[in-house]
Amino acid sequence: PHAPLRTISAEVFFMLYETLTDLLNNDPAAYEYFYALPAEMQTALRQQGNVHSLPQLKEAAAEEQLQRRPGAF
Repeated sequence: PHAPLRTISAEVFFMLYETLTDLLNNDPAAYEYFYALPAEMQTALRQQGNVHSLPQLKEAAAEEQLQRRPGAF
């Protein structure tokens, strides 16, 4: 008899890379996303040093954008 099929949880696992550079070198989607960002945003993300996957990259970029937005009056 066959073993019961295991259901895969909805969570998608992303590769975690040691550094942002490793991520960009190995993940074409991350590379495209990163280099579509404005240069000053790229610099800020490089300085953060806590980006290890594409979702983290997108999250960090979103947060960075919020911080750059001029304060609402």
